[in-house]
Parts: sequence; structure tokens; C-alpha cells
Amino acid sequence: MAIYPDLLGTFNQFSDQQIIELHRILSDYVSNLNLALSQRDDQIDSTPADTIAAVNDTADVQGAAAGSVRYNRATAKYQGFVPGTGWVDFH
Repeated sequence: MAIYPDLLGTFNQFSDQQIIELHRILSDYVSNLNLALSQRDDQIDSTPADTIAAVNDTADVQGAAAGSVRYNRATAKYQGFVPGTGWVDFH
């Protein structure tokens, strides 16, 4: 069985003011990390597809961006998304 360090025992050596400051520092860090991860998620979500989605019909891919690629099982064809035109079969 694994033995883990006692985290709560570690905090007994700090004053109340140090614990409050540590909480503030950790809260700021978590907020900044959450913001950075959300921004990265938005960046990745807005890039063209680098994987191919296998779909059964045209309603299966939502919010396609220019250059997105899918495989349409109904027509057995690969398709690319062209803004203003929609899904275009690769021949």
C-alpha cells in the first residue's frame, strides 16, 4: 500500500497570515491557469480539422471551419468544407 505525505501536517508550521497568503497565491495561479487553458481551447477549437470525422449524414458535423475534412458514410466519400459552398466531395 502506498504511503502519501501528510499535507495537512505540513501546514501546521505556518502562521495564519502565511496560510492566507498561500491561499491567495494559489487562487491567483488557478485563475490564471484556467484563463490560459480556456484561451488555448478556443485557439484549438478555431483551427481547421486535423482529424477526419466519420459521419452518417450532413447534420453530424457542427460548426465546420474552412479546410475541415470528413468522411461521409452515406456516400462513401471524403469531403472538405468550403465557406459559402459547404461540403464538397473529393474526387
